[in-house]
Amino acid sequence: MKKIREYYICDRCKEEISEDKRNIAPDVMYCYELCNRCFEIYVKYRKEINLLNDKYDRISKNFKFGKYLPKDLESEVN
Repeated sequence: MKKIREYYICDRCKEEISEDKRNIAPDVMYCYELCNRCFEIYVKYRKEINLLNDKYDRISKNFKFGKYLPKDLESEVN
């Protein structure tokens, strides 16, 4: 007889987690399976990253560089 045991491991701390305590956290290119403790840390991480992204967008708009280059400035360069 062959038995196959399926189990989940937290991608951050490598702790074994049960199906009901497994949290899936999507990121830019990956989906992480995290335990409850690591998922709380991930939520804090995403909040700080979003603050930095907002700050980057404001600075880009202010200096008119990056993805917010206005149409009239593009014609002057070319």
